[in-house]
Amino acid sequence: MRYFEDLVHNGAFDQAEEYVDGFTDVHENSFSTKIYYELRRQKFLEILEEGERCKALAMLMHEFRDFAPYNRSLCGQAAALLTVDDFRTYQIRTGHGDINEARRLTMDEIRRCIHVNPAFNGKLEPPDIISSLQRAFMLANSRNQQQNEVGGDGHPAPPNN
Repeated sequence: MRYFEDLVHNGAFDQAEEYVDGFTDVHENSFSTKIYYELRRQKFLEILEEGERCKALAMLMHEFRDFAPYNRSLCGQAAALLTVDDFRTYQIRTGHGDINEARRLTMDEIRRCIHVNPAFNGKLEPPDIISSLQRAFMLANSRNQQQNEVGGDGHPAPPNN
């Protein structure tokens, strides 16, 4: 999870989306859709902040298409941001601070979606090392016992008298 969080905090939204692709799909469930939406929304806003309206428009036309069935007004709201000189003054963005604060808030929302998303259930926790080691020791121990019960030539060892 730390790798993914670093991607979001550093603004590597395409790479973050590729990482999420390994676990889920944009339409798998509402939580997955929300994760993709948050990534693309923040990417869109940062492109706007850089003043690249043509790139933002292309993104709106191609990447926001996935969300149209869920929220018809979303594309209209995003398109309205294209016409504003300083989108941060636009009413739906008030309350968000600088870019780092916006990325942190985005990651907080994504984290909430990940924790309740069944597509991520059990996939983000590291394996239980202790139980894995215990299984490995038990397997090695049983193999040693089998080798002791069988002689070096594959035949049972002679009984000890």
